[in-house]
Amino acid sequence: MKIVSWNCHYGLDKNKFKKIVNHKDFGNANVYAFQEVLENEFTDIADFDEKNVYKYRHWYGDHKEYGNCHIPRGAEGDLGIVLMSKDYKIQRFDQGLIKFRYVVPYLMTNKSDTKDKFILIHVWTKGQPDGYIKPIYDALEFYNEQFELNDMKKVLMLGDFNFGIDFKNNQHRKILTEIEEKIKGIGKGLIRSEKFSNSETFKYARNGNFYFNDCIYTKDINVKNIVIGNKNDWIDSNMSDHCPIMAELALNN
Repeated sequence: MKIVSWNCHYGLDKNKFKKIVNHKDFGNANVYAFQEVLENEFTDIADFDEKNVYKYRHWYGDHKEYGNCHIPRGAEGDLGIVLMSKDYKIQRFDQGLIKFRYVVPYLMTNKSDTKDKFILIHVWTKGQPDGYIKPIYDALEFYNEQFELNDMKKVLMLGDFNFGIDFKNNQHRKILTEIEEKIKGIGKGLIRSEKFSNSETFKYARNGNFYFNDCIYTKDINVKNIVIGNKNDWIDSNMSDHCPIMAELALNN
């Protein structure tokens, strides 16, 4: 299974979409997870040439972004997160109000085999009101018991975590270790693959430095390969301030 996550930066227009779904490293994924997608642009995806390939689609937003962010092109709508798949049906795990800002669990079920399913927690953490990391801890504590009650052993957590980790900074490395030890404990085994070591995925415009912000964590899922997008291809080309990330996974390990 191939899964791709990308913060596409203030909207997923047709050019961005076509580039990533046709890219040599990131194209033809089974599942795409996008952050910062405008609600009205998500509706436009229905008119894309690839609409019948990625027919399982879900947008979620809490409508607290519009007016707080610079929305390009005068677009009406709101920024949120999108899941798209050609193989897996997408269903919100918690059908009620999302309690943790953009730490959103989904049940992913193979259209051809209902026994082939896993939990995908889509992350796009926000600084307000509780900081970037606390909502992840709180969501894992809240949902873990429900996952277990529903016999969901395979869990995947991915997206833009806004870690802001500079791997050249020893204190930052220490902070990340502490964060991930807590994630592993609360998530009962959720870990980051060592293949993500020293990854730089985000460029902060104010100082021009690169940080580790985007990642994929797994539990009871084997990570076969990781690809991080090339900065020249995605950031310097003004596609986004984030590089996409891709993981090849073995769900039936």
